Parts: sequence; C-alpha cells; structure tokens
Amino acid sequence: MRYHRQTLVSEVGLDGQLALQKARILIVGMGGLGTPAALYLAGAGIGTLGLMDADEVNVSNLHRQVLYSMSDVGEKKVRAAKKQMLALNPDIIVNTHPSDFTAANAIEIASQYDLILDGSDRFATKFLINDVSLKLGIPWIYASVAQWDGQIALFNPRNRESACYRCFRPEMPKVQIGNCAENGVIGPVVGILGVQEALLALQVMLPKIKPLTAVLKTFDGFNQEWMNLALSKNSHCKSCGIPASEIKIADEPEFSCDLAGVTKVGTRELKNAMPAILAHTTLIDVRETDEWDEYHIEGALHWPLGRLEKNEFPDLSRDRTILVYCQAGIRSQKASELFRNAGFQSISDLTGGIAAWLKL
Repeated sequence: MRYHRQTLVSEVGLDGQLALQKARILIVGMGGLGTPAALYLAGAGIGTLGLMDADEVNVSNLHRQVLYSMSDVGEKKVRAAKKQMLALNPDIIVNTHPSDFTAANAIEIASQYDLILDGSDRFATKFLINDVSLKLGIPWIYASVAQWDGQIALFNPRNRESACYRCFRPEMPKVQIGNCAENGVIGPVVGILGVQEALLALQVMLPKIKPLTAVLKTFDGFNQEWMNLALSKNSHCKSCGIPASEIKIADEPEFSCDLAGVTKVGTRELKNAMPAILAHTTLIDVRETDEWDEYHIEGALHWPLGRLEKNEFPDLSRDRTILVYCQAGIRSQKASELFRNAGFQSISDLTGGIAAWLKL
C-alpha cells in the first residue's frame, strides 16, 4: 500500500488518509517554496493540488527548484511540475493555472480549494492571498525566504481571535525588499521552508491535529536555529477587523491597519538626531541577551520581549516617550502593542531594527 508507513502514524491512520485524499490545496507560486511543497504533498496523497504560476522554467531556477530538470527549461512551470508530480503519484488530481494570482482571478480559483500555500516572492501577492483568505474563510500558509533566512506562519480566518497577515505586517515596506533574483538565496534554506509548508498543510488537513495559528516561525539558516513568535491580533486592522463582505480584493491593496498610538521612526532619523532624542526618549532593545551582547545601540535599555509577555515592564512613567527596537522590526511591533496595552502614552517603533541600523 502506497501510504502504509504514513497511516501507521497515530495522528493519521486510515481516517486521516481519507481526509488527505479529499483535501484540495492551491499552491500560489511554483518556485523554490512551491516545488518542494508540491512534491511532498503529492507523495502524501493530497487528492487535488492546484498549481498557479505564469512563469517558465529557467536554468537559473534549478539550483533550488529541484522539481525541475534541464529538459524542462522553457516549459511552463505548472506543466513541468504536474508531469513530475503525476509520475510520483498518478492517483492524485493536479490542476494547472498558468497565470499570476491577481484580483481578477483570485476569488474564482481560490474558492475551489480548502487551503492556500504561499510560494510567492512579492509582498503584494501575499497581501492579496491574505485578503482572499479572509473573504472566503479558508486558511493559508505564509512563507518567505531571503538569503540564509526564512519565515513561515499559518493564518486561519475561521479563528476570529487570531491575527491575520496584515496584523503582522501592517503596511507595504517603504523600501522595496528584493526577491531571490535580486538578493540571492541558499537553495537548502528555501527547500526547508517549502517542506515546512507541506508539513503544516498536512497538519491542517488531518482531523486529529490542530496546528497553532498566527505563530511566526523564523529560521536562521546560517546558524540552523528556529525561533517562534506569537502574533497578536490588531484590533484596528481593516482586514480581519471588518466583515468579510466589506473586504476589497485588489492587486495593490490599501494599507490602513497601523497599530494605533505607535509611530514609526527611521534608523537614519534616529542616528542623525542622537543624542537629542535620547534626552526625552527611552530607547528599549527587546531582543534576547545574546543578541544584546553581540551588538546594541549605545544608550539603550535592554528589556527582552519575553519579560513584556509576562507583564513585566520597566520602571518608567507611562507619560515617558519610548522607542522600541529589535533585530528586524517584528518583535518590536509586538512589544509596541504590549506597551500600548500597559498604558504607555507615547510609543515609537524603529523601522527595520538593528538590521537596518547597521546598514547606515
């Protein structure tokens, strides 16, 4: 039996395998993330897989998109992928959508599936997937990779108390962050994140498993380390905080869910104005101790995010202006919300964190 070893796992069994057979998963983007995810989901027996990508296979893809071979160069990715997936498992259905995921086709195509996997490398596409997920009430798995680093999270709109992608990233980055073609990427890193997407997708589809939602898992491939960060729902979010019927589906979405009461401060703005800013502002580093010891901004107060999550706050007046930073801006957003909820009146968040600071 093809799935015998898989059904021996107690959380799967025959009932779980039947659930996988009935599952329908759409993969948006058949690149470094989408291809390993597609291969493992095909092997696991997901009944229907949708592959969506407008691109053709290029020789520069092959160092990380290992589903393809030299003979596929010049062929549409979705067609080349379908051929390989059916060679692995002819008992599944593979639908091909040889186009980009856009506002014009997103609802029609996504509504045919139970789960969306994000294999895209554009922020606009990720925002669109998020809004389509909320509109249709179906979960999606976010993933992103750059050079040695990766991120992954499950967002499920069926849990109304859970954060959505816009709660995590309220606005489009003001400075364009390059994709793999511009910044480079390590093949095994993107492969690890793609396989993680497949693993999380199986957990979503198996009835006996309830995977955590809105937990951002970050992967440091250089040091081979994982870190988890729980994402909080933004009560001011204009995506998950409004009825699904009011969500607008657009290729260039509006950004209107900034964390109320928190202002953004640029790294150059801070560097140019120090020490004048520090005369009336407390700069707070919310990273871990080893990160602080390696490098921190002079004059900052070290107060790890973990202490804030335990409701432990520094002995500062609630009227004192505070400026929070972390490594790249993710943890500081969470810390800013905790400070705001604790009654601090004037909160700023350092855009891009230490990573941006060190590039000045």
